[in-house]
Amino acid sequence: MGQDHFPLNIFLADDDIDDCQFFESTLAQVCQEAKLSIVHEGKALLELLSSKSFLPDLIVLDLNMPVMDGYDCMKNIKRNENYKDIPVVILTTSSYQADIERLASMGANLFLTKPQSYNELKGIVQQIMLVLGIPSYKVSV
Repeated sequence: MGQDHFPLNIFLADDDIDDCQFFESTLAQVCQEAKLSIVHEGKALLELLSSKSFLPDLIVLDLNMPVMDGYDCMKNIKRNENYKDIPVVILTTSSYQADIERLASMGANLFLTKPQSYNELKGIVQQIMLVLGIPSYKVSV
């Protein structure tokens, strides 16, 4: 499939540089066999999807981003025949029930509120791996 020999490819769209670095370092601890591609807004995510010769195993999407927010990006992903089956995890500061319901109806696989600590994020990344069905022997606990 030409995935640079990484068994797990994840695309992350988040405009907060610190959150991206936090997620990247935590992912490296939890699943060393993952390759993370980071963009900072929704339009860039759609461009990344169309420019790669492979599709990601997972998209992690923030809601509040410039240029194209997570809602519009999600609509575009789920409308596209090539991308609609890619699992999407929403990782955002929002915890509003209306946002959770709206995104679930749009096809989000998981809605998670951004944590404040490493241990919380580690638990979230492990939860994401479970949703993806990544074998536990590939995930450090």
